Amino acid sequence: MKRIFRVLLLTCCLAILPDVSAQEMSSLMFRARVKSPELSADSITFRFVAPKARKVSVSASWLGYNPSALPLTQGKDGIWTATVALPAPELYTYTFIVDGVSISGTATNIGGVVGRFDLGIIKNTTTKNTSIKGIDSVGGIAGRPITRGGDCIIDGCLVETVDITGTCYLGGIAGYIYPDSNYLLTLANCGVKSLNISSTETDCRMGGIVGWLRLTDANSNARILNSYAHGLAFSYPSSSTAPSAGGAIGYASMRDSDQGVMLIAGCTSNLTASGVNGGAVPSDTEGAKIGALFGIVMDNTAATVKDCAFVDDGGLTAGAVGANVNASGIEGFPASGYAASASAKLSAFASSYSEYTLKSWSVVSGLPVVE
Repeated sequence: MKRIFRVLLLTCCLAILPDVSAQEMSSLMFRARVKSPELSADSITFRFVAPKARKVSVSASWLGYNPSALPLTQGKDGIWTATVALPAPELYTYTFIVDGVSISGTATNIGGVVGRFDLGIIKNTTTKNTSIKGIDSVGGIAGRPITRGGDCIIDGCLVETVDITGTCYLGGIAGYIYPDSNYLLTLANCGVKSLNISSTETDCRMGGIVGWLRLTDANSNARILNSYAHGLAFSYPSSSTAPSAGGAIGYASMRDSDQGVMLIAGCTSNLTASGVNGGAVPSDTEGAKIGALFGIVMDNTAATVKDCAFVDDGGLTAGAVGANVNASGIEGFPASGYAASASAKLSAFASSYSEYTLKSWSVVSGLPVVE
């Protein structure tokens, strides 16, 4: 219950975009692990490990980026700490200033709302007009949802006009979904509008909704439902030989035995070739794992992909889907009729699905979106 409360507090009361990991931050110089920031009902605590530093402060957007407004105090253990009142609900940015030098994030599990998401619910939350940077597992809402000790739900979230930068496992909603055994991750009714994802890794995995969906623990389960990603632009090094980029899912994989269930259904993207490295798409898009919907869904009889829509005259196929994946209803439409046709198709799926409440679709500004 304590962890659930923390997640709900973070998403409903304060959405923070950290330049350093918002869960368990590894100090770049000293590698000691501390929790920063840590939220309570009415306060937020920052910590930074720097035993030899002379001065540490936080430069925060809600304090006008004044490096002197929030000084930290050093403890005997070398951890600098400051606790301040929780600011009003909003999306904020901050960085640590150590002896006059700004320490930007090079951590894993970075999200616009939460870094590592263990269990609980993130609902009706927006990340907008910002940049999110990290090493790997970087997402517009959550960096790495892993269902540690319970189910996770990401529902009704929106990412709009956001830049995501990292090495690999980069996604519009979630960077790297890796559920633990016997639990269920549900991502539903989410949307992405105007997203740039840039990878510095030659073997990158990038998706408009999820970068890497990985079910390799026994009986782990995930379902990606009723969500869209529009206005995407992916970039990666020109030396990349096997990038994975998909309008919805970059890379999806499962274990070969003791499988749970993977379901990707009712999703759509208007990604075209022009949105992949400025149009410099490899001629062998299947070998390079690039698709309008999926980079690749690895072959597995426990995986199901159904009732998804894409633009079929934009230079990309839907993407690579394994021969033994339960695939049906993956349909492409010309750009001129994509919005109306995709909206009708996805609405039909949403109304027929009974295992989770799904929102209906409509056409807004010429694109299909969940209401």
